[in-house]
Amino acid sequence: MDEESHPMEGELQENAADKQAPPFLDNVEMSRRQMIRVGAAGLLAFGVGAANASRAAERKAPAKGASKEKKEWPVEAVDWQKNYYTQSEITSQGILVKAPQTVHKQAIKNAVNAVEMMLKEADPEIIARLSPEGSEEAGNVAQIAIVPKTDSITTLPEFRQWQGKISLSGEPYDRVRGLGAVKGQVVTAVCEANLLNLPGNRFYGQNVCYHEFAHAIMNLGFSPEQHEEWKRCHQNGRMAWDADRDLSRQMHDINEYWAMLSQFSFGKNDKYPPALVTQRDPAAFKFLKSVYQNKQPQQTAKKGRR
Repeated sequence: MDEESHPMEGELQENAADKQAPPFLDNVEMSRRQMIRVGAAGLLAFGVGAANASRAAERKAPAKGASKEKKEWPVEAVDWQKNYYTQSEITSQGILVKAPQTVHKQAIKNAVNAVEMMLKEADPEIIARLSPEGSEEAGNVAQIAIVPKTDSITTLPEFRQWQGKISLSGEPYDRVRGLGAVKGQVVTAVCEANLLNLPGNRFYGQNVCYHEFAHAIMNLGFSPEQHEEWKRCHQNGRMAWDADRDLSRQMHDINEYWAMLSQFSFGKNDKYPPALVTQRDPAAFKFLKSVYQNKQPQQTAKKGRR
């Protein structure tokens, strides 16, 4: 990926995910300039520090009219690395987005909005597996940690053990700016520079948060049946992308195939519009819709288990 700098107006800029969230696959025939505005779902913001005490008290009190206790993030789950992560928000689905003090608050907001958009109409059972509702322990719930703009993932507490090591792709982990969650490592790392479209952003024209959190959706949220179905989609559709030299190697990896097509389908890569997904891999298009545009009411979701 080209690492050249791209100028921008002002020091900070809201990501396209916040300013103009494109429709998902139903409207892929529309051009980017025709994309409708979709308001982000209501955000459930939680502070840190002094606000923790009041939050703890609120969680002990049952909600009025509640038929059963709802699992929430305990204070200690938010604060277990309070010396590093000093600010956080929680999405309406219960996904924790956390960052160290140096990260701009707009980056946190943009990450929250990306998660809200991806899960807005998603399969409710997948949402349950990602959230406190579907996990016996809050420590197993999907999280996003934001990498400061001048750092790599190895500065985050969860990835420090990889300092000086080489990733499977051959790139030093000390240069990696984003990484999706897997079972046993539920934190998705996303770079502040990309979330804010800052100069020097090596993935300019993309929203990498959609890509990395798509990995979390697959690795933490898929059922065994969904894993098998996506395996079939990948085996049958990956060759359709071989003409693109920039994509060919990535598309032959089943995990990258999911993350890339997810990113494309939400219109989060300027070079590859959503329509390409329907044209090149109709079966993958259908599966993506079943995950991201599942019309079932979320309140009927079953509590999933990993």
